Amino acid sequence: MAERNGNGCSEMQRRCTEFSNWIDSDGFIDIGCSGPNHTWYRGNSSATFKSSRLDRGLINEEWRLCFGEGALRNLPRTASDHCPILISTTGFALINSSLKPFQFQAAWLHHEKFEEFVLANWRNEMPIIPFLKTFAEKLN
Repeated sequence: MAERNGNGCSEMQRRCTEFSNWIDSDGFIDIGCSGPNHTWYRGNSSATFKSSRLDRGLINEEWRLCFGEGALRNLPRTASDHCPILISTTGFALINSSLKPFQFQAAWLHHEKFEEFVLANWRNEMPIIPFLKTFAEKLN
């Protein structure tokens, strides 16, 4: 996994090297991560976009011995340019793809039969929460 995406200057490279040396010299271990590879994002176009793995979990050998299943997950970013991180001392259960939240796909709007599908399958008379679950399953 690349630590950064976008242009970096020599000063940034020097600082990263110093940080890595500090981690090694003090006996820290980067716990690694699951989820998005990078934890910081900036820019709205391909010309200005940059991202990096700035946020991380550092542990020591004693912590790893106490929490052998410990893990870090980078969560999706919402309001900030940083992703929140979550550390669990017992690890994380795998998420079954059927339990992942529904995500609307904008491309569906361009499908020639999308409006026809919605009109044929929409049910105003049903309670909204159970209906949306059924409707999302049909869309997927």
